[in-house]
Amino acid sequence: QMSLWVANGTLTLSGTSGLTFSSGDGSADMSMTFVGDIDAINAALEGLVFAPTPNFHGQDTLNITVSDVPQSGGFYYDTDSVSITVNSVNDAPSGFDANIFMSQNTTFTFNQYSFGFSDSSDMPFNNLLGVYIDSLPTVGVLLLNGNAVVAGQFISLADLSTLTYTPPANQSGNGLASFTFRVKDDGGTANGGTDTDLTANTITFDVTGMP
Repeated sequence: QMSLWVANGTLTLSGTSGLTFSSGDGSADMSMTFVGDIDAINAALEGLVFAPTPNFHGQDTLNITVSDVPQSGGFYYDTDSVSITVNSVNDAPSGFDANIFMSQNTTFTFNQYSFGFSDSSDMPFNNLLGVYIDSLPTVGVLLLNGNAVVAGQFISLADLSTLTYTPPANQSGNGLASFTFRVKDDGGTANGGTDTDLTANTITFDVTGMP
């Protein structure tokens, strides 16, 4: 008889042919116990897969207990363990859609809070590194430190306070203009991590006319 268990993930055998389970079924189990002949057990363990719990990183242990009753009688029992290190992987941050309300013939100045940054899938949380401007407003002017922004441009956190939008003179209306963006965090891309929002968000300008 063999028992396998972990604390922060699941185990999946490469196959279950010739095995009989008293707990678990050999697929995505935190723990399992089964019997079978040595060839069936070795075949099942070849390619054993450990899948960590989502967002877990750190140390886990694969615990192994084996017992046998040989033909000559008696009882054999053994325990072993294998240390598992799960590296941290950066999860993509999120931005949020927003409506910005402003008056006709004025200029809106952005800041880091204009884009609704969130990094709730990482622990500890990462910080906002900057914003990609994916598309430009169809009307009006989006400027960075007085220079026209281009689609695809990355704007760092330090420069966001110099990002401005000015609608066309004497024009107003709800949804007068909009642009799309994606936020980027400072967690990097090591171990296959993702540091940029996978989905673009939209900022919409609602411009109030002068009385």
